Amino acid sequence: MKKEKLIKKYDSHVELHSKQHPTIEQWRERLLDGVQGNVLESGVGTGANFPYYERDTRLTGVDFSPKMIERAREEAEGLGIEANLFVEDIEEVELEPNQFDYVVSTLTLCSYPNPVEVLNRFAEWCKDDGEVLLLEHGRSTKPSIGTIQKWVDPVFHQIAGCHSDRMTLDLIKESNLTVTKAESHWSGIFHLVWARPRA
Repeated sequence: MKKEKLIKKYDSHVELHSKQHPTIEQWRERLLDGVQGNVLESGVGTGANFPYYERDTRLTGVDFSPKMIERAREEAEGLGIEANLFVEDIEEVELEPNQFDYVVSTLTLCSYPNPVEVLNRFAEWCKDDGEVLLLEHGRSTKPSIGTIQKWVDPVFHQIAGCHSDRMTLDLIKESNLTVTKAESHWSGIFHLVWARPRA
């Protein structure tokens, strides 16, 4: 799907993305427990992660959807979070290396044309002693479910704008990140990952 079409799709999904499943909210809270300092969030969306950041967080948020950023600004202001939010493609944005205490990405790797390159950018931007935190979905570890996800992926991508059959943990292993902890849920479809830049 061309980027311009994908941006329009996400612009139209603002209300949908503002409604979160309770279980996913619990995962966000666990993943982001204690996050503070200088934080980069990729694919910031409507600001669903904002309630779980410490209030002294200095947040840089990037999303290529203007409507998502507009809603995220409202969320940050309402929570009193210091946030620099801007419309940009995370695959093209230029940021200084080794500057963020945390790099956060939740439910975004499914959309990027080059997910491993994006993960490598996370590793570059994260401080050597920082942490990359991911909540992502992909192909189930159960073959019966994974096969269905593979079959429906072309249609799912056209409807939702993301891929349902990516091997998320394998993509992370291919990148310049070292996984320090990982959890898989819902038949291995969802993953919580704590990682650091590879030495």
